[in-house]
Amino acid sequence: MFSSLVPAMLNVLIGNDGSCVDSTIADANAWMATYGPVGSNVPATSYAWSVGEPLHKQLDSYNNGLICAPHRQ
Repeated sequence: MFSSLVPAMLNVLIGNDGSCVDSTIADANAWMATYGPVGSNVPATSYAWSVGEPLHKQLDSYNNGLICAPHRQ
């Protein structure tokens, strides 16, 4: 989660349109507060990851310019 959440937050901070991920960023922050910290090794088969994976995928799509804002070099 962290590897997608931080870049998304930074992308919004530098001025990229974040309208399509604002709520996802908030949800991912809440997920990190509940299931973190970084390095907690949440198993892929866990309930936590079943909730977190869609957030991670949405943020990854945003960071790679697939939704809402173009990819920035």
